[in-house]
Amino acid sequence: MVGDIHYQLPGVFDTLPTPRFVNAQLWTIPYELACYTAIVVLALLGIAKRPILVFAITFTGVLVITFLPQLRLCDLPPYGPLGGLLVFSFLFGASLYAMRRHVALSLSLFLMSALAYWVFVTNLNFIYLSTLPAAYITVFLGLQDPPKTLFIRGADYSYGIYLYGFPLQQTIVYLFPSFRIWYVNALSSVALALVLAYLSWTLVESRVLSKRKLIVSFVSSQVGRLSSAWERSERIAAQVGRAFRDVD
Repeated sequence: MVGDIHYQLPGVFDTLPTPRFVNAQLWTIPYELACYTAIVVLALLGIAKRPILVFAITFTGVLVITFLPQLRLCDLPPYGPLGGLLVFSFLFGASLYAMRRHVALSLSLFLMSALAYWVFVTNLNFIYLSTLPAAYITVFLGLQDPPKTLFIRGADYSYGIYLYGFPLQQTIVYLFPSFRIWYVNALSSVALALVLAYLSWTLVESRVLSKRKLIVSFVSSQVGRLSSAWERSERIAAQVGRAFRDVD
């Protein structure tokens, strides 16, 4: 919950080609928390309401880290890209959303972004420059809204696939050592992950989400009570202060 991820369990998967890692897919969690923290800080500073400034700060940070590599932190997770790439991509994505009335969504810009992303991501010296085209590519694809098949209509299995994918890959490698071929592992683990994602959505996630209005309402009521209690305490403190001044 605080971003300190433990990737191993005693004696589990010790002899695999990728030994000991049980849930390496959770390497993104600390950087997700960093993204949320960045948004909170920008909001508290009043910068979040000025998307162009957010974009400028993010772009300046990318340029500084690109041309002053000594400032880069050693943020290599067990698997996956540099964690800083996720944070900058997130901030660019948030900026694009905030400037959505002024940012054109076009196929030509998408293709240009795809080319720029490929150029930058294949060169470690300029890899941080890939975050802006990556954000545009993600937004463009996310807004295409293709027709949904009957299987995914009204459901979202993405989190289940993300959550169960890597442990399933490790389990298949462990149970079937004679079939340690990447495409066999990929096809079988994706198929099983879809089944578990369906069960997770049907039995857990959708039921929790159906209660979200009640949860938000409960949290809002508690915040209201705390605010009222704080205001009452301030009034009492003010009255006590006036009483002491009157005595003096």
